[in-house]
Amino acid sequence: MSNCATYKLDKTIWYTISPAEKDGKKGSVVTSLYFVSADTVDIYSSVIVDSVLVVTPFKMAKGIYSSLGNPKKEAKISIKAENLNKEEVEYKGAFHKNEAMILVSQDSIAKLYRKLPNTKLP
Repeated sequence: MSNCATYKLDKTIWYTISPAEKDGKKGSVVTSLYFVSADTVDIYSSVIVDSVLVVTPFKMAKGIYSSLGNPKKEAKISIKAENLNKEEVEYKGAFHKNEAMILVSQDSIAKLYRKLPNTKLP
């Protein structure tokens, strides 16, 4: 058993922006992690084209998370969620005191998430 403390992310929002293209139109997909409670996370997506919100944020998955360690060095995180198709998605990674999180999906795609500053969920 580890001596590491558990660090909770509840009431915070983290996001990543990925380039996207469809039918010759370029835009960005914004994926947001809403850590709504001590162990629950909602995953939202939206689409932006030319700084205009084309697809409003919609909840694409809901699940649970666990974290272990101290973010002053590196804290581990694991997310298990169920998407709209009732399929399980899983992410593993780490987050740091500089408010950066790296998550790797089941298909080995790594994404960098940033914490939304000065924002706390109710």
